[in-house]
Amino acid sequence: MMMGSRLRVATALIAPYAALAASGAHAQVSAGEKAPATEIATSYPAAGGGEGANTNGYNLSRWAEDWRGMADPAKRNDPLDRLKFLPLDSNGDVYLTLSGELRLRMNHTTNPNLRESK
Repeated sequence: MMMGSRLRVATALIAPYAALAASGAHAQVSAGEKAPATEIATSYPAAGGGEGANTNGYNLSRWAEDWRGMADPAKRNDPLDRLKFLPLDSNGDVYLTLSGELRLRMNHTTNPNLRESK
């Protein structure tokens, strides 16, 4: 009994909003009105692409890097540049890029108050 009354109250509260959404009245422009003439931006600066900062071809977003330039051996300046373009087909259309990360770290842990028990 209690559940049925809650359902009726919820339906009564939601029904006007559902009818408004179904009619599409909130999204329509009447025949006498013109839609606002706002020009849509067609180009954005590179930073607007959301791919992060780019330094010497290395990007914070790895998927945004383009290493097709390394297909030409004359453009490879670093010994590790060979790992940036490994062709997987004869045309060089499909290639593998390998990368890595080196983190130098040293941990020195002491326990000055740790003594052998007596």
